Amino acid sequence: MRTTRWISWGMLALWSALILSVQLVLVYRVHPGSAAQYIWMPDMTIALAVAVAVRIPRKQILPVVLVMAVVRIAFSTDPPVAILAAFLAVSLLVAGLRMGIDVGGVLPRTLIAFTCALGMSVWGRVVLHARNRGLGGSGLAEEGFSQLLHAALPAALVTCAVVGMFGVLLARLPGLSPLYHQPKV
Repeated sequence: MRTTRWISWGMLALWSALILSVQLVLVYRVHPGSAAQYIWMPDMTIALAVAVAVRIPRKQILPVVLVMAVVRIAFSTDPPVAILAAFLAVSLLVAGLRMGIDVGGVLPRTLIAFTCALGMSVWGRVVLHARNRGLGGSGLAEEGFSQLLHAALPAALVTCAVVGMFGVLLARLPGLSPLYHQPKV
């Protein structure tokens, strides 16, 4: 692998960390309080993952998304396996859809972002309920799946809007352009 590709992988990790840290500062430092006021906070790592994954060669979707998952693991208190599973689902969805349709347009990109953000939020809530149940808390049966979807919907809509409006800008962050070319063997 050429040096420029290694640098672009590092820049992807750096941009992911920077975007995630700004998001976490907004959530925990600017307005500390209940999580209910953050239901409209977009999932910016999913937005970046979708924006990059629709442009890179299909063979590189999984490694790119895994780099972003490792960065998310570094900033999260969620179980690493749960984060890896969610990002693996993102990479499989994007790679699978790219086999059948052109995902480079605004509408497919935003629908993919909505699906991924909704799935990631619901998955995170399911994992949280499973962890709480193991600690003696209430289980998932009390809340129900429709309430999980309802709670995850605002963040998924905002993430969808971010990718629709700024997806091209996210994909063109400095240092990422070598990722979009086929690697020379």
